[in-house]
Order: sequence, then C-alpha cells, then structure tokens
Amino acid sequence: MNPWLCISATLVVLAAGPDKLASAEGHPAEMARMEERARTLRAMGVAEALDLDTAEALKVNAQMKAFDDKRRPLRQQVHESLKVLRQAADGDAASGAQVDDAIQKVVDGRAKLAQVDREMFAAVSQGRSPQARAKLALFLAHFHEEMRGMHGGPGGPQGPGAPRRP
Repeated sequence: MNPWLCISATLVVLAAGPDKLASAEGHPAEMARMEERARTLRAMGVAEALDLDTAEALKVNAQMKAFDDKRRPLRQQVHESLKVLRQAADGDAASGAQVDDAIQKVVDGRAKLAQVDREMFAAVSQGRSPQARAKLALFLAHFHEEMRGMHGGPGGPQGPGAPRRP
C-alpha cells in the first residue's frame, strides 16, 4: 500500500482528535459525519490496497456500506452495555443490578460484530487472488486498529490510565 495514503488517511482521522470523538457521543449528526469520513478513508485505502479502478472502488464501497448498516445497531448495543458497566464499576447501585445482562450483551454484540466482519471480508474478497485477499486483510486489520484507538480501544483515548468519558 502507498505509505502516503496511509499517512494522509491517519492524519485526516487524527484531525478529528479524541476530544472531538468523545464530544460527538449523543450527537447523531456529528457521529454520522464521522462515520462517513471513516467510510471514505476505508474505501480509499481498500482501493489503493487492491489497486482498484474507480468503478470497482465504488462497487466495493457499496458492498462494505451494507455491512456497516448491519454493524451500526450492534455497535450501539455494545456501547450502551459498556456505559452500564462503567456506571456499575463507579458504584452506581441502579446499574449494579444490570451488570450480568450488560456483560452478556457486550459479549454477544462483539461476537456478532466479528461475524459481520467475516461476512464483509468474504463478500469483498470473493474472486480475488490470494495476494489481493492478503492485502485486503492487512489493510482492514490496520484500519480497524486505527479506528479502535480513536474510539477508545486499548491504548486509545479510553485505554489504561486515560480519563473516563462521563
């Protein structure tokens, strides 16, 4: 993959900044705008990794968008359940009664998200050479790690030692 594309894509995402991502929580229009930005960056990266022409890139982007639409409610379920767990961890008695249910929803939601990711990879990589599938897998793994870091995954804004979101 072109290193300049990786650098520029990362810079565009980082330009939003962790504070911007945290402040977008609860603001659907802002979240939609950031999702669209991430989707565009992913489409550019996939097109570069697979050396796609414009028509192919648009087709792949449409394929991935369908899976993004499946992921959205699952991500929301995991997010809401994690919020309950954070509140319970902070001593909120009302949330304490919901811990077991919230844990189960997080585990189930993450498993379903992984399944959607597998389905998306299978759809996008279908009919491609082993080299192209490897490039796609590497790009998507890197991209998801970057996004996870921006959205509060391990080592990201909500990683160890970071202040919690309210």
